[in-house]
Amino acid sequence: MSRRTTIIDIARRADVSAMTVSRYFNTPEKLAEETRVKVREAAEALDYIPNATVRAFFQGRTDTFALVVPSISDPFVMQIAQGVEDAAWATGYVILMCNTDSNESRERAYYEQLVSRRIDGIITLPTLRPQAEAEQSLDIIERYQIPAVVLLRQLEGQTFDTVKVDSYGGGRLLGEHFTRQGLKSVVFVGGTPAVESTRDRVRGLKDALSGSDVELDVRFGGFDQECGFDIASDIIAEGRRPDVIVSAMNVVAIGILKALKAADSSLPVASFGSLSTELRGLYDPLYAFIEHNPQEIGRRAVSALRRRLDDPDADISEAIVPVRLVVGDSTGAA
Repeated sequence: MSRRTTIIDIARRADVSAMTVSRYFNTPEKLAEETRVKVREAAEALDYIPNATVRAFFQGRTDTFALVVPSISDPFVMQIAQGVEDAAWATGYVILMCNTDSNESRERAYYEQLVSRRIDGIITLPTLRPQAEAEQSLDIIERYQIPAVVLLRQLEGQTFDTVKVDSYGGGRLLGEHFTRQGLKSVVFVGGTPAVESTRDRVRGLKDALSGSDVELDVRFGGFDQECGFDIASDIIAEGRRPDVIVSAMNVVAIGILKALKAADSSLPVASFGSLSTELRGLYDPLYAFIEHNPQEIGRRAVSALRRRLDDPDADISEAIVPVRLVVGDSTGAA
C-alpha cells in the first residue's frame, strides 16, 4: 500500500514551506495568488486529500450536518434523508446519519457524541415519547448552542427551528371529503394525544365533521404496526362496519391493512403520509390519503439549518409543508 501524501510532500514539490501549504488549505486568503497556484498544482499532482479534522480545527467548522432518525428501515424516514442529503450536498455539506432505533438512551448518546465532534448542525426526528422527556434529551444541544432543526415535532419553549407538515389541514381535508361522500361512521386509529401531529389530525377531522351527523370514534394506541393490527382486529371482532378507518400514519396503516387481510375484510382505509409501495401492495387503492412530500421536509430542514448558521440570532422559524388529498377508486363503505 502506497504511503499517504502529506503537506511536507506538497511543500517539497511546490518549493515552499510546510506552513505555507497549511495556510493554503486553511486560510488561503493570506497567500499571494502565485503561491496559491504553486501549492494547488503540487497538491493535484500528488492526489492529495486534505485532513478534514485538521481543517475543521483551523476553520472552526466541519462542513458536516448530522441527521438523527428513529429508524433507517422506515421508507418515509429514508425519503426525508434523501431530501436532506441532496440539499446538503448541493451546498457543500456532507451528512452523518445516526439511527437511534427509537431508543431514547441511544438518541441522547448520539447528541453527546455530535456535540463532542463539533458538528456544524443537527437535523433530528426525535423518538416519539412524552414532551418533557423529548425536551430533556435535546437539552445538551441547546446548552452547547449547536444549530439544530427538529422535524415533525413541536416542543413547548424550545429554541429550535422546526419543519412540520400541515397535520390539521390534512385532517380537515379528510373530514370534508367524508361529508361530501355522505359517510356516517369514521374510526381514527393510532397515535397518541401527547404528540402534536396526532392531536392536530384529530382536531382537523373533528372541525370538518362538526355540524354533520358523522360519528367519529377515536382510538389512540401508538405508532407501530402492532397498534394498527390490534385495534383493527378489535373493530372486526366487535362486528362493527365503519364507513372508513383512518390511520394516524403509514406504519399504523400497514398493521390495519394486515388485520383486514387476515380477516378477509374489505373495510375502506384512509391514512396520512407518503404513499409507499408496501401500502399499495396491501390495499390498492386506499379510500383516501393525505399525502405530503417527505423529501421536501428534508430540503426545508437544510435550508433552515443554513439560515441559522448564517444568522444565529434570527427569529425561530417554523416551516409547514403542505399536504394534498388523494382519493382512491372506492367511494363508499364496502
